[in-house]
Amino acid sequence: QQAEPSPSSLIPWPCGALSKPNHRGYTLRQVLNWNEKMYKCMQEGLHEVCEKYLDLRLTFPNQAPVAVVMFLNAVRLTRPIL
Repeated sequence: QQAEPSPSSLIPWPCGALSKPNHRGYTLRQVLNWNEKMYKCMQEGLHEVCEKYLDLRLTFPNQAPVAVVMFLNAVRLTRPIL
């Protein structure tokens, strides 16, 4: 079992709507201050972990709890920056 991140290590919730940067919104890549290459690498890596541990036919809230735990632990190991 992994410890939860401390509130001080979390990124504050940005103002505006996600994926609407032209309407006072933001993109995740902008908030994280990642270049396109870094964002794409993380996105592809997370897709690989999803395919390994999650049922892609289901939304995240509908995944089996054990699958979610395995997914989150794999992400923490393979993508420690997250």
